Amino acid sequence: MNLNTNQLRKELIEIHEKYLKNPNNKFMIAKAKRINTKYIDAMPLLKKEMQHAVNLLVDIYSDLKKSGRPSKRVVEKILKELN
Repeated sequence: MNLNTNQLRKELIEIHEKYLKNPNNKFMIAKAKRINTKYIDAMPLLKKEMQHAVNLLVDIYSDLKKSGRPSKRVVEKILKELN
C-alpha cells in the first residue's frame, strides 16, 4: 500500500465535514468504512491526530444509537486537528 498521508487527510476532512452536515448520509458512511479498512494497518505510521480521525470512522459507520455516535464537539475537534 502506498501511504499518501496528504490524500488521507483530505479524505478524513471530507468525511468528518459531511458527518457534521448529515450523520446519516449513506455515501459518507460507506466511504468512512472503506477508508478505515484501507488505513487501519497503517495506524503506527500515522500522526496522532490522523490516528484519532481514522479510529473515529468506526463510530461513524457503526450502526450505533445516536448516543454512541461521535458528538458534534468531538468531530469539530478532529477537524481542527486535521487542518
